[in-house]
Parts: sequence; C-alpha cells; structure tokens
Amino acid sequence: MALPNLRRIFASSRTAEEEAQISRSAFFKFSGYVLTCAFITWVAAKQGAHLRLGTGNISFCRGTTPQL
Repeated sequence: MALPNLRRIFASSRTAEEEAQISRSAFFKFSGYVLTCAFITWVAAKQGAHLRLGTGNISFCRGTTPQL
C-alpha cells in the first residue's frame, strides 16, 4: 500500500512563490540549527581542553591524583 507524497499534496495547494518562501525559511532554520550545534560543540571542546590542561580544579584528568 503506497502512501501519498504529503509534500506534493501540500505543495499543490500553494503558489510557487509561497513554496519558495517556505523552502527558504526551512533552509535558514536548518542552517541556524547546524551553526548553533557547531558553536556549542566548539565552546564545549574549548572548555574541556581548559580543564584537561589542569588550569581548573580538575587536575586529575592528566593522570595525577588531585591535591587537596
């Protein structure tokens, strides 16, 4: 049993300009999401490197025991 292509059904009820606007909007929202994920990953990696270098309170990441 083949399901109808929902995108084609909804696209047929819109004009070409409306379809282009929706497509553009979806592209920019997706691009923003990907860039936000990349930025958060970059910040977390920088923060992790900061802690691994022993400049924070978590110095046992270098394989040494913490000094209390």
